[in-house]
Amino acid sequence: MRGLDLSSAPGHLGRTGQLDSGHYDTKVINGNDQTDGIAGPSAAHQQQNVSEQYYQSLTKLELGNKLLKAELKQREMMEEIKNLKNAKMEQQQKEDDLVGHTQKLADEQKKCLDKYNELKKELARKYSYDFHQINGQKEMGQGSLSRMPVEKNISVDPISINRSGIQIFIKTSSDKIITLNDVRPSTTIWEIKAKIKDIDFDRHKLTFDGYTLKDNNRTLADYNIGNGDKIHIVAYIDWWH
Repeated sequence: MRGLDLSSAPGHLGRTGQLDSGHYDTKVINGNDQTDGIAGPSAAHQQQNVSEQYYQSLTKLELGNKLLKAELKQREMMEEIKNLKNAKMEQQQKEDDLVGHTQKLADEQKKCLDKYNELKKELARKYSYDFHQINGQKEMGQGSLSRMPVEKNISVDPISINRSGIQIFIKTSSDKIITLNDVRPSTTIWEIKAKIKDIDFDRHKLTFDGYTLKDNNRTLADYNIGNGDKIHIVAYIDWWH
């Protein structure tokens, strides 16, 4: 009987007595391991490779999602920074406009005050009086309107004030001249009558330039009576005698 040569069979013991390193899939039949005769990696090894590839793919996907979220967050931050810059530019523009408008108002106010001062000087030269700003009955003095208690829709008018007073003359019906010193344009007709003694104003009246001077809080300025002017005392006509 011819002997079997097992030197070329897979898994045989070689000449050195070592088991061949080939891998074989085996099946258990009736409790005995049998090879299927096909060489290759085992099923467990293939499943491990698939698991590793799936894990690597999942890791790459998660990393991609994180990178995408980071990029979106960065874009949102850049957009927010851009909006903040635009808002800052708009605020700066509003501040510049407000400063320009305020400066324009200040320039217009200065022009009005300069014009008023020129008018005041012109009136002072023409009438030899000093003119001052007043608010109602209160003298305001010098300074800008922003520093004075001037309310909205309140008019500011110049009035003539002679600090040293003026001199006027009163001529009686008997051609007597009475000199009144230190009177002012704001002196009322009633005050003028009070300065004249020994005249019964129930029977006499004051006239100037053909007009009767009424003492209902009228002043010398109301009748344009100035320095050196002459007022006449005229008796009422008695129609019964």
